[in-house]
Amino acid sequence: MRLLLTLALCLPTLVFAEDVTVETFVRAESDYNIQAQMATFGYDLGELYHLRDPITPDNQPTIRMNQDTLYSVIVLDLSEPVEVTLPEIDGRYQSMHVTSQDHYMFAESEPGTYPLTEDEVGTRFAHVAFRTFVDVTDPDDIAKAHAAQDAIKVSGGGKGPFETPDWNLEDLAVARKAL
Repeated sequence: MRLLLTLALCLPTLVFAEDVTVETFVRAESDYNIQAQMATFGYDLGELYHLRDPITPDNQPTIRMNQDTLYSVIVLDLSEPVEVTLPEIDGRYQSMHVTSQDHYMFAESEPGTYPLTEDEVGTRFAHVAFRTFVDVTDPDDIAKAHAAQDAIKVSGGGKGPFETPDWNLEDLAVARKAL
C-alpha cells in the first residue's frame, strides 16, 4: 500500500518534470533557488522583504554573506516595467544586485531611481538583493540601517505568478554535484 501511495504522489513529477540538462542547468538552478528563498523567508512575488538581524556565521541562509550589512530581497515580475529607488542615506553604503533567471547580473550602489525591464534584465523574473551597511556593535546604527532599508522604494511590475517549469529535482541534484 505504501508503495502505491508513493507512486501516486511521485509519478506526476517523474512523468511531467522538465529535464535538467547542461543547456537548462543555469535556469533550473536559478528558478529553484528563487523559489526556495521565497519559501524559506515566506515572502511573495513583488514583496520587499528585510532581514533585520545582523548576519553571523551561525545564521547565514547563503554561504559567505557579509557580516557588516543587512540584506533586503525582492523577486520582480518584469512583464511590466519596475522602478527601484535607492535613497539618499547620508553616505551610508547601500547596493542593489539584480540577478536574472539566467544568472546574469549587475549592481548599482549610488542613490537614484533605476528602471528595470525584461529587455534589460533578460528574463521575465529577477531576484534583487539589497545590502545596507551596518555597525553590528551599535544598536543606534542598527536602527539607522533599518530606516535605510525601509527607505528603499519599488514600484511597478507585473503581478505574476512566479511560473517556472517543474524542473526534475533529481536531475538538478546530479548536475549540481557534477559541477
